[in-house]
Amino acid sequence: MKSFFRYHLPGTLKAFVFFIFLLSAAYSYAAVTTVVGSVRERDGGRAVEFANVSAVDSTGRIAAICATDESGDFILHVRKEGRYRINVTFVGYATWEKEVVCAGEGIDLGRIRLKRSSEELAGAGITAKTLIRKEADRITYDVLEDPDAGRLNMAAFMSKIPGLEESPSDGKLQYKDGRVAKILIDNKDNPIINGQRQYPMTFIRADYMSKIELILPGSPEYNNEEPILLITLDRELPLGIASEIHASAQTTNSYSVSPDVVANVPFIGIGVNYKYSYAHEPSIYTRTERTVFDADGSGSSGGDGYVDSSNESRSKSSSHNINVNLFRSAFKDKLDFVFSMSTSYSDVERKSDAYSLQQNPGEESLERRTSALSDIKSPFRFNAGLDVNYSWGKSNLVQLRYTFSNNYSVENEYMYDGMSDPSESMNVSTSSTKEHNIGLMLRLASRKKPGLWGITVTGGYMFRDYDDSDIYGYSAAGTHGSIGGMDYMQGVGYLSGSFSGRVFDRKVMYSISFNAENVTNRGTDVGTGASLDYDEFNFIPRAHLNWRITRGIRFGASYSCKTARPRQSMLDPYEDDSDPHNITVGNPDLKGEISHNVDADIEFELPLKWFPEISLGGMCSLTGNAIERISYISDATDNVTTTTYMNIGERKKYSASLNMRFKPAKKVNISLRANCANEIFNISDTQVNSFWSFSLTEMCVARFRYFTLLQMFRLYPSAVDAQTRAFRLNPSLGFEISRYWDKIHLGTSIGVTDLLHGRSSTPSVKAGDGFVQTTYSQRLGRYVHFSIFWRIGKFKNSPSVKHESYDMD
Repeated sequence: MKSFFRYHLPGTLKAFVFFIFLLSAAYSYAAVTTVVGSVRERDGGRAVEFANVSAVDSTGRIAAICATDESGDFILHVRKEGRYRINVTFVGYATWEKEVVCAGEGIDLGRIRLKRSSEELAGAGITAKTLIRKEADRITYDVLEDPDAGRLNMAAFMSKIPGLEESPSDGKLQYKDGRVAKILIDNKDNPIINGQRQYPMTFIRADYMSKIELILPGSPEYNNEEPILLITLDRELPLGIASEIHASAQTTNSYSVSPDVVANVPFIGIGVNYKYSYAHEPSIYTRTERTVFDADGSGSSGGDGYVDSSNESRSKSSSHNINVNLFRSAFKDKLDFVFSMSTSYSDVERKSDAYSLQQNPGEESLERRTSALSDIKSPFRFNAGLDVNYSWGKSNLVQLRYTFSNNYSVENEYMYDGMSDPSESMNVSTSSTKEHNIGLMLRLASRKKPGLWGITVTGGYMFRDYDDSDIYGYSAAGTHGSIGGMDYMQGVGYLSGSFSGRVFDRKVMYSISFNAENVTNRGTDVGTGASLDYDEFNFIPRAHLNWRITRGIRFGASYSCKTARPRQSMLDPYEDDSDPHNITVGNPDLKGEISHNVDADIEFELPLKWFPEISLGGMCSLTGNAIERISYISDATDNVTTTTYMNIGERKKYSASLNMRFKPAKKVNISLRANCANEIFNISDTQVNSFWSFSLTEMCVARFRYFTLLQMFRLYPSAVDAQTRAFRLNPSLGFEISRYWDKIHLGTSIGVTDLLHGRSSTPSVKAGDGFVQTTYSQRLGRYVHFSIFWRIGKFKNSPSVKHESYDMD
């Protein structure tokens, strides 16, 4: 174009042609016509969500299409002038039609009322195609039938599903303000686009997809608590490279930066992620008041003993995390290889100052001060994983996966006695974990009718090796007081299977599954020499049902049996006595817990524009041999509590929840969640504790023209555990303003957290055999946080090849 202007046109004519060029560009931009309206049922006036609204030209081709949101509203963009027929279609209703002339000006069709009809979409032909539809557990969109698929990128196209959009604060997809935690490509994990790596969709055209499925929470097939996005490709993802940089900072003196890059190039693809974090937050002050009673609870002056202790702690930490993925596909994207490597490094410095004033009846008060300084380092260690899978048909897959993890840390803790004659000692603790995990999965599904039925079988073996060594009381002469730790190995062999399907035209979805596992534990408590050996076998069934009773009512119910094994931090017997009146220690004798859970919920979509949704839920849980954090006093005269993890007799929980969503304005959404629970802990034959708790979460999202405002309020109980007797409900209020600049792919956000409080303390009361303790825990207080992310990339988006038969127009 520059060479044409330079060599072929005189000056005056150049200016004239350039003016015409600008005028035509402005004219073509003005030619985009926005058609708006609201779709309602003729009988009752209920909003019709997911109705298809299309603009059809004189040849019968769809020029633009969209779907109505939960309020029945729609916005249709017609990008070329002319005469069009606007069609509104929805299964079970007669098609609504109207001719309009699009000339660049907005058109408001007002309120459109659909009439129920037994002849669903009769006579509408191609114009009545249902591009978007809502089923029992998902929302499905046929991408290639939408003419915008060739004009929009994948990320922008997601907003075609009402309620699904990118969060301007971090660029991740969310549905009705709930995070989309997982993204599957052709129903399997993909190293280019996944839940953590979503930004490449900004640079890939939407017509590489053939179908989008948004799996709603509570799907029997996926057993998910958060939305899942399934993308079915029309062809292989293009070659190219993209990158995203995230950075965040807080006024609490902490920040992080994380660049991520992925390249899909010939022969081999590569993805690299690095994250650096630093935190040096203000010190936290904790105060504890404890009264110890005699055996019959009738001690004089309120008890046998009393201690008032306090602890001020502060820490400084930094960490580096590196992850590398190498991947390649073959045989038309049916065979996938993914090899991953990762390593991390962290350095933590902790300092605490403890003070206590102890008073026993008939004795003088005893004052004590101690200080502790810890340095904890976790050096770089090699971790790796290999994933090989082959897929065929619609959803059939066989997958082999192996992972290896290796973690190591060493802690040097220096103890100081701050009284008359200061003394120093050092404790040294090392912790090592190695884990091998190998699994084989087979997934089969209905070939003719996707989703009609599916079978998944998974088998594998996990091996964990824990090696913890503790040396206490190192002196300047090199002597030490005692040695502890554990040498512990665990092997878990498992076989699981599930069968899922649908009946009654996808109105009822169900799944039945099981997990059989054999656990073998072998080990020794180094400090006591006691054996840690035990074996167990568990058979764990599950069942899930999701029934869309009517278009506006959905019912879900499930039964699940779950196992939970103790983490290494719970098992490690290291004794931390930096606060000499409040000691913590691990318990290597811990065993796993098994819980039985039954829950049900019912959801109503209401015919109210300002109040579109309400749901009620209930849950009952019974856990035997439950793992809980327990405090006890071994000697009343010392008034020292030891806190550890124990397998208590039983834990029961009954809860009810209420969820509501409000829409006071078109771009304002308010969600409200309330939960009430009764928990019962059978700690021992003599200790049974029961209490009620309540929590409330309110979130408001307002989407304005230039920014998005997020407001969140929480009311939650503080420090609730098995021995809780009293607690305070803590209110927390926060605000965040964010914006995403689409042209430069830049997103920013700034907000304030815990606006209602400074660095105040909250009390909680717990009680055990022979003692009552009140703890005042200091809040971090209000602080400002800031984050930014930026995307860059380029993919080779080749045009799709289509051939339409000449005799079908």
